[in-house]
Amino acid sequence: KQWYQRRVAITAGTANAASLPRVHRNLGQIAEAGERLWMKTAAMATDDSADVKASILLGSRGFDVPSMAQKMETLKSTTIEPTEISPVTDIQGFLKGEREQALLGAIIE
Repeated sequence: KQWYQRRVAITAGTANAASLPRVHRNLGQIAEAGERLWMKTAAMATDDSADVKASILLGSRGFDVPSMAQKMETLKSTTIEPTEISPVTDIQGFLKGEREQALLGAIIE
């Protein structure tokens, strides 16, 4: 009874409820239609679906997705050269290497 009262309250707010089409389906038919729609949607999904979902989520939170995508493409095209640490200035690395060599030398003997 409460369900019916809520439905009446919702439809009372529509201006021309009589012109809306009536749908006569049982729960099984609704579930079957939902399953068909799900299968159709899943068949059309690609690997990019996670990207699409992420874009929708970020966009709904006010994040400027196109601008960020452009910035990411710029970064992707930039080559970053690895810097080599000078053996003279990397004292910690030098000491660690010497310690490891001393331990390995002791184990081998």
